[in-house]
Amino acid sequence: GASDNNYDFVYNEGILTINRKVLAINPGNTEKIYGEENPGFLLQFEGFVNGDGIEDIDTIPAGYSPATPGSDAGLYAVYASGGNDSNYVFSFGEGSLMVNKRNITVTPADQVKTYGDPIPDMAINFSGMVNGDDNSDIDLLPAVSTTADVYSPKGEYLVVLSGAEDNNYTFSYVNGTLTVNPRDLSVSADNQSIVYGEALPGLTWVTEGFVGDDDEDIFTSPVEIHTSATENSDAGNYAISVSGAAAEDFYTIAFSSGSLEISKAVLTITAIDRERSYGQENPQLPYTYDGFVRNENQDVLDVIPVLTTSATVSSSTGSYDIIPDEAEDQNYSFVYQQATLTIIKADQQIEFETIPADLRAATSHTLVATTGSNLEMAFATSDPLVASIESDQLVINREGRVTITAIQAGDDNWNAASSSQEVETTPSFGNSDYLMTPNGDGINDFWHINYLEDYGKTSVLIYNRWGKKVFESSSYGNDWDGIYSGSLLPSGSYYFIIDSENEGIKKGVINIVY
Repeated sequence: GASDNNYDFVYNEGILTINRKVLAINPGNTEKIYGEENPGFLLQFEGFVNGDGIEDIDTIPAGYSPATPGSDAGLYAVYASGGNDSNYVFSFGEGSLMVNKRNITVTPADQVKTYGDPIPDMAINFSGMVNGDDNSDIDLLPAVSTTADVYSPKGEYLVVLSGAEDNNYTFSYVNGTLTVNPRDLSVSADNQSIVYGEALPGLTWVTEGFVGDDDEDIFTSPVEIHTSATENSDAGNYAISVSGAAAEDFYTIAFSSGSLEISKAVLTITAIDRERSYGQENPQLPYTYDGFVRNENQDVLDVIPVLTTSATVSSSTGSYDIIPDEAEDQNYSFVYQQATLTIIKADQQIEFETIPADLRAATSHTLVATTGSNLEMAFATSDPLVASIESDQLVINREGRVTITAIQAGDDNWNAASSSQEVETTPSFGNSDYLMTPNGDGINDFWHINYLEDYGKTSVLIYNRWGKKVFESSSYGNDWDGIYSGSLLPSGSYYFIIDSENEGIKKGVINIVY
């Protein structure tokens, strides 16, 4: 296509080299929060020509940063690399990644304490931590404060956090609550006791649970105490109740009742000693009281005492306990003092049948005497020369005056007793019972049978008390001298049998006395 007046043109081919254009690629500055994944990095391209754009790049480079989700907060470089294109050569610049601190919520755990207790340790809860962080990873834990103190009254108090520091976290504080509850306090009535009839005691109580310098002055209303018992109450248990006290801001008060025990008064019942004779009915058994109160007497007792003794009408002489017992009453207990019933010997009355008058010598009479004791009777004579006694036989020996006594000697239950009769004896035709004194003084040395001549032919047999014959005569002549086998018989009573022609057979006793 060239032309010139002077030149012809010969055309030779040459080479046009088109070099790739330098394309500047710079990562854009960006940021993230601690713990997050890296964001996508934006690349800024500078140097496109011919209307090219990112979409015309054969392979687009990528941005990257050494920061990771676990990297601490701070500024990190962002780089670009890789990619290629036929028309551009890449020139990479640097960007920045700002890792910002993560904001977390810090909340104190709500706490409860009792009035008077120390402020408890406050647990702190962190919400929003990442990367496995916990409280120990915080550079400076927050300070905990509350407006409550040990003796703050019941209520809810703010728990405030402040002052935490950390390289990876910022803090949003949420207030907590410390609840102060009233303290348990007991008011207990003291148990009391009195004896029936005594004045009511002063009623007292005890408190348990005060803290610090607290005492009952903290009560907004006083303690009230009373009992249902009165001065006239019977023995028994009566409640003592307490109420009224209040200190709602500081204490929850529990009231405990007590007990007033009115015990029974002791009443002493004393039996009185008594005495009676053997065989009599027991007398009334009296007794006395000691210990009644309020001017009371036996009329108030539910059951009056019963006095007993083991003695009966037939009990022997001696001492027997009088035992009071069985009294009952709501207001009295009983102490019993025993007494003694003494049974003494009884007097006997002897019924002594009258001895016939004018008993004659040589006769006998059966004595009859009885006594209410039914004990064996004995008889005695004041003059055995006039009349002698053999068992219950009164043997008239001669004429005279003699006293015959019925005797009962008594025993453990009966006093001795006697009853006497005076008897006049007279000589008698039938008197063959004599007293002999064959001592050679010439008086009564022979057994003399009065009026023997009137008997006719008379035989005599005499025996000692063992039944041995000591004398025998077929024709007695008032001549027996008390000799047997050459010797005087000893003193004693000897039994005779007289067999006479005119008077028949007579029996009796001849007494030999020296």
